[in-house]
Parts: sequence; C-alpha cells; structure tokens
Amino acid sequence: GTVFKTDTSGNYTVVHAFENLSDGSLPNSALFQTPAGYFYATTVETIFQMDESGNVTTLYAFQFHDHNGDGPEGGVIQARDSFFYGTTSSDGQYGFGSVFKMDAAGNLTAVHFFGGVDGKTPEADLIQGQDGFLYGNTSGGGSQSAGTIFRMDSAGNVTVLHSFSGRDGSSPLGSLIFGQDGSIYGTASGGGANSGGVVFQLSVTGLNAPARVGRPK
Repeated sequence: GTVFKTDTSGNYTVVHAFENLSDGSLPNSALFQTPAGYFYATTVETIFQMDESGNVTTLYAFQFHDHNGDGPEGGVIQARDSFFYGTTSSDGQYGFGSVFKMDAAGNLTAVHFFGGVDGKTPEADLIQGQDGFLYGNTSGGGSQSAGTIFRMDSAGNVTVLHSFSGRDGSSPLGSLIFGQDGSIYGTASGGGANSGGVVFQLSVTGLNAPARVGRPK
C-alpha cells in the first residue's frame, strides 16, 4: 500500500510506499493532519505518523490477540484533550473491538471494550462534537445485531444512541459527520426499503433520540 498526494490538476505522487514488516501494510483509513503538519492514520496492524516528506514513524504496533484490540479499520483523530482516539475492529476483552486513546509518544490504552449489546466491530473514524463527546458507529451488534451509533464520554462510558434494525439500515461502515443543523448524518451499507443501504439523520438532543432515515436516490 501507499500514501499519495494529488493536486487539483490530477498530478499524482506516491509519498510513501509501505514495506509491510517495518512500517505496516494495507492502510484502510483516512489521514488526519494536525496543526503541526504531521499526518496520522492506521494500517491493518499499526498506527503511524508521517511528515510532509513521506517519512513514516510507527507509533504503535498491534499484536495478535492484543488486549487493547486489534485490526484498526478506521483512522485516528486528535481530540481536545490532545490525545489521539480510534477504534479496533476485533480482539480486546470481549473480542468485539475497542475504543483506544494514545498520546503523541505512542502510549496506547483501551478505554472501552465493545460487548455486543453496545455494538461490535467498529470500522469508521470517530468524530468529536461541540459537547466534547466522541461519536461513532459499529458495523454489528446492538439490540438488533445490525449495528449501532454511539456516544462516548472522556471516561470511556458508551451510550447507544441508535441500534439499527435492518428496516432503517444495517452495517454502517463509513464515518459520521455533523451537519450544519447540528444533526449527525451517515450511511448504512445494507438494509432499508430496497435492501441497498440508507442515508440517515440522527438528532442528538436526547440520549435515545430516534433516527430519521431517508433512502439514497
């Protein structure tokens, strides 16, 4: 796999080619850039930092059956407390993945382990709201085993805001965004009226606010 850059004219340059054992492989996540100019992201087994010249430093390497979790599919974000937060899609205490925080030196700690009822197998980036909470989704688990949207406080306590049932979508894989109206928007890869997925809107004014769901055109 590679990290690349392209300008608005389509001129494409590979800035880093991964070497597997030394710096990771199979990056699946979006890059995140800090004000200092460094990029952060994950490969299938590492969290890395990259400067604008393409020099990569591995900050954390996940191990098989890692207690903190394994298999990060989403990337990392830097929250207001300066820690980096992300998710793993497997392993951890219950085998269903975790939310972790990491400092700039690569010291990583799992702050929440998914147990199934609150979701399992998170695969997307987290986002942080103006309220300071972190928001994300899981592709499975929840009360209907079709995935969840969740909110997490700084202590790692997770509140399920919505459990997908299939009729309103299932298996959300992409990251959430906050709309200008303050609602959360996202997509679910399956379910819905045509079994082809949905675009959804979720009000976050209440802890268990219902989702308003629309089908993609």
